[in-house]
Amino acid sequence: MRRKDREIQDFDKIIEIIDRCKVIRLGLVDEGEPYIVPLNFGYEALQGKLTLYFHSAKQGRKIDIIKANNNACFEADNLVKILEGDNPCDWTAEYESVIGTGKIIFIEDEEGQREALDAMMKHLGFVGHLDYPKNIFSRMRIFKMEVDKMSGKSNRNSDCVSCKMNCPKE
Repeated sequence: MRRKDREIQDFDKIIEIIDRCKVIRLGLVDEGEPYIVPLNFGYEALQGKLTLYFHSAKQGRKIDIIKANNNACFEADNLVKILEGDNPCDWTAEYESVIGTGKIIFIEDEEGQREALDAMMKHLGFVGHLDYPKNIFSRMRIFKMEVDKMSGKSNRNSDCVSCKMNCPKE
């Protein structure tokens, strides 16, 4: 990472960022071509290990790609605010983001699917008893990403008001 002063390596701080995100962009490779899809998600963070949970229709391009190649990456971010300046090069943003890589695994057993859907609903803010319609799991595909590597980056609550691009000054 070029800006080491913005790097986040602490697992708990990375999880705090992910907790504030509502969408993750999942990156896949479709016959050598990149394919990115935004998804709602849930997660589980245990003993320094992150697992992301997703759901989708049972069929479609994303499912076909994962079946052919389950290697994936993800990106999650929060734009906190734009910091304006007097000149274009004085503008910047307060943000936080996480990227990572891992493998996608389809969850086939109903207990695992229920746990994944529970994690998604909890992350999205559902409060109350989680009771799903009969046969709900037969109508959707639920999968998880076991994250191998990830890193965070933040320019949140910074005193910096310059993008540091060395723009010419007048």
